[in-house]
Parts: sequence; structure tokens; C-alpha cells
Amino acid sequence: MKNLIYTFFAISILTPQIQAQIPEFELIEMGDADSQLGQGELIDLDNDGDLDWIMGSQELPMWFEYLGNDQWKKHIISYTTFTENGAATLDVDQDGDLDLASGNGWYENTGDPTHEFTYHENKAIISYDNEAADIDGDGMDELIALSYLEGLYWYDIREGKEDKRWKEKKIADGVRGGISPDGIGDIDCDDDLDIVRAHVWYENTDGDASNWKPHRTITGFGRKNVENLNQNSMRTILHDMDGDGDLDIVQSEANTINGRVAWHENKDCEGINFFTHWISSSEGSGQDCHSLCLADFDNDGDMDVFSGGGPKVESYNQKLFIWENTGKESIWEKHVLFERKESFEAVCGDVDADGDIDICFKSWKGDKVYFLKNKLID
Repeated sequence: MKNLIYTFFAISILTPQIQAQIPEFELIEMGDADSQLGQGELIDLDNDGDLDWIMGSQELPMWFEYLGNDQWKKHIISYTTFTENGAATLDVDQDGDLDLASGNGWYENTGDPTHEFTYHENKAIISYDNEAADIDGDGMDELIALSYLEGLYWYDIREGKEDKRWKEKKIADGVRGGISPDGIGDIDCDDDLDIVRAHVWYENTDGDASNWKPHRTITGFGRKNVENLNQNSMRTILHDMDGDGDLDIVQSEANTINGRVAWHENKDCEGINFFTHWISSSEGSGQDCHSLCLADFDNDGDMDVFSGGGPKVESYNQKLFIWENTGKESIWEKHVLFERKESFEAVCGDVDADGDIDICFKSWKGDKVYFLKNKLID
């Protein structure tokens, strides 16, 4: 099938005296895929110097190999899958290549990722979010998994090569999403990794992931019924937004028809006092913000935010946004990149290695995947 390519300019919603800097993007249809494609990553899976797109799925986990801007090749990772939609890449067997952990198993990359991966059962939870990070300080990544039915867990993978249950520890109860795409980091500046789960962050109190203390100090969104599964569904990224040396929290509200986007300033390097800065607005974006990317899309030295309408929003009203960081305090300019396109768990990175940040996205129920090529550097 010949890929379809559309070219467009960002539609800028401007205030006087502010010049839009978000570049032109090109929308490229990468190919067909199954529905219910979940969490994924942009990584160089085949070690050829560009980024490929790997993702979990309730149907078939797969990856798309980058061969050129309008040439992507789909590879099925395995015909065995047991997950909600979480997935994370990490080197489970310590052989130097990346494997995929998803649901109650992991998929072994045997050296040639264009061939089907080998499935191993590990008895992990059927998860909504997965992340990989060294949270116990042993020099190896662990798997962190979140399910609104079963809870928030971490898994020790040191014996991951064998087909047996991974050692697990429950951290807390779950919500429908909140630790991804990058919610693991040192919130309290004590040199170990903590976990942000939607409106709560969990302190790694002993540094070895053996004990976790909840802090309900992320209060900026202020939804009623704070334990409601959907009202606390977030996309989360940790980043030092103000350059003061500690990690702040960037979040978008998912699984709602009027999601908001904000960053919470870490005021004390302890994670106790946060101040919320609105990126979209305190009233909401009109979208189910089920994608969140933080990147310098216009190469001006500060971070912009990408998000878009997920499956809770009617198709005629779905939009893809970039909120431009103008460099002026609390002023973010909204740019509509595309309309009538659903964005579920988008990922961002310099796919074609040309020096600007691109976007890959898909819908939840659709069967198409898309590449948004940044035309800033052509």
C-alpha cells in the first residue's frame, strides 16, 4: 500500500505581540496496524542509527521499522499477548539488546528484531502503564507496572531469563494510568528514584525500593472524587522546567472530555510544596489528553508540549496540539496541528536524525499509525 502524505502548517491561536515559532509538520501515514495499540517507545531497535516505534497491544505487540520518512515496515513481535496496553523496553536477559515487557510476560529479542521475539511468562500484572528504571539502585532496570484493577507494582528482573514468576512488590493501589510516559525520578533530591502516580507521588524512603511513602501534595488539578479511576487518569513527565535543579511534574488529564495540561513547580526540592502553572487552561482543553510529549519542537531552547484528543472525544472534535513555550512566564501559545485525528499514547523523538523533534501517534480504536515529520530542519 502506498503511504499517504499530507503537508500542513500549524494553525496558531495568537495574542498580539507574540510571534508563532512552531514549524511546519508533515503528516505521513505509516501503514496499517491492529486496534487497541497501547503504550510504546521510540528507540533504535535495529541499531541502524534512526528511531523505530515499538508498542504494546491487546491484539499483537509490534514495531515499525524506520526505512525513510514515508517508508515504514511493520514487524509482529509475537502472536502471544496478555496485557491491557502497557509496554516497556529493557534488556531483561542482559545480552546487549532490548527486549519488551508487557502484561504477564516478556518478549526476548534474540538478536534480529525483524524476526518474532520469544515469549516468556513472568506472572506480572496485566498493566495499563509500564516503565523501566533502576529504582532499587542495583545497577539494573526494574519493571514498574500500573493497573487500576490490581495496583502499582515493581518487579525484580535479575532472574528474568528463566520462565518463572518475577519477584514483585506492591507499592500502592492503582488508577487508570498515571506513571507514564516518564513518571519515575528523584522528586525529593535524595539521590534515589521516586514514582509519580497521577495525583500522588511515592517516596522511595530507604533508597532500595523496599518501602514507599505516599505524598498527596500534587493538588493543582483539584478534581472532585479524587479516588475516581478516570478522574485521576494522567499522563506524567518529570523534568526541570524552571532550571532550578529539581524535578517538576508535567501532566495532562486523560480519560475525560475536557482534559487540562499543567506543570507543577517543585518549590522546595522535597516534593512537599508544588505550585501549578497552567499550560492549556484551568477550564480545560476540550480534549481527552491521552498523549503527552515534552520537547523543544521549535529549537528555541525551551520545552514545548504536545498533546491531543483521545477516544473519549467525538471524532469530529479531536485535535492535535502543540503548546508553545513563549519564554514569558505563564504564557503558552496553543497551535492546532491537525483536526479530526485521534491521538493515543503518542511518542516524540528525532526519528530521522535531522536535528528536530518528530511525533508518532495512533488512535485507540483505529487501524492506522502516523508519523508527524517536523520540517524545521529539512
